[in-house]
Amino acid sequence: MLGENTKPNHVQNCSITDCPRWQTSPWSKCSGQCGSAERHRRIWCSHNERELEDNYCAQVGEKPSKTEICHRDQYCPDWATGMWSEVR
Repeated sequence: MLGENTKPNHVQNCSITDCPRWQTSPWSKCSGQCGSAERHRRIWCSHNERELEDNYCAQVGEKPSKTEICHRDQYCPDWATGMWSEVR
C-alpha cells in the first residue's frame, strides 16, 4: 500500500510474455570426408511456440551456428605400423 510520502515507480515492465528466442534442433550425424566432416542443425526464431522471422531474435542475441566441424581424429584414417619381422 502506498503512503502519501512514497514516490510511485516511474517505470513499469509492461511485457506479459517471454521474449523471442533462438531454437535449435539436435545435431545431425557427422558426414563428409576426412578433414571436412561436418554436422548440421536447424536454427529458428521462436516466440510462444510460433516460428518468427530471424530479425525478431537478432535483438536477443547472435544466431547460433548451424554447422560445426566434427572431431578430425575420430573421422580420419591413419596408418598403423606393427613390429618389424626378423630377417631370414
